[in-house]
Amino acid sequence: MGEIIYGEIFTVIWSFTKLNAFEQCPYAYYLKYVLKQKGDNNFFSQTGSAMHKVLELLANGELKIDNAIKKFDELWSEVDSSEVKNSIAESSYWSCIDYLGGLTGHELDKYNVLMTEGKVNFTRNGNEFIGFIDLLLQEKDTKDLIIVDHKSHKKLLGKNGKPLKSEINTLRDYKRQLYMYSTPIIEKYNQTPKKLVWNHFKSGDLTVVPFDWDEYREAWDWATELIDKIMNEEAFENKEDFFFCKNICNFRHECEYLEDE
Repeated sequence: MGEIIYGEIFTVIWSFTKLNAFEQCPYAYYLKYVLKQKGDNNFFSQTGSAMHKVLELLANGELKIDNAIKKFDELWSEVDSSEVKNSIAESSYWSCIDYLGGLTGHELDKYNVLMTEGKVNFTRNGNEFIGFIDLLLQEKDTKDLIIVDHKSHKKLLGKNGKPLKSEINTLRDYKRQLYMYSTPIIEKYNQTPKKLVWNHFKSGDLTVVPFDWDEYREAWDWATELIDKIMNEEAFENKEDFFFCKNICNFRHECEYLEDE
């Protein structure tokens, strides 16, 4: 599918991140994906990237557990915490350190590691997609496939195993992402993943849900409808959300709507 920008046609490669960006703020989407502006990273994404890298190296055997904290410290030295309170930066740092310090190095002994930070390209309904899978595991005994996504976000489920009311939409979005990215896994291994897992490294919690075909279809219905909406969008209006606009958005330093506030 082609996207017309300034009279020229470009091939669009979609991703969950790209679609989610439009839902968060069409104007930020326009700046990043239409005008190709880079913007600025934020503290939270930088912290997440540092932990993702350490967990990737641990999973693929390139980093020994005894050196995990040292590696994180090296990466942390590049994280810019100037825009957040010291208490937030310190809490994030020590949450990551506590998590890494609690690892034994045997967490994946029962699994075959099939993929770490794996890039997947695939086509669905005539649209091209790209995605990155943090961790794909196969249970050694059952041969079941498990897709794991590392998240800094707090736990999503309550003690009763049901989603917390405040996290229902977050869990929905998380599931949409992994259901979309399960498509190339199903095609490659001719096997449906048994479980989707989110590793909340700041709290040490796991969110585990069984693969559900109805939710899989819902994820793709959402993606297909949203792509159609984006391709026909003309206004790309901003969507105001105080925390996102002030702390997360890549264009928080240059957004004309923030300047007008």
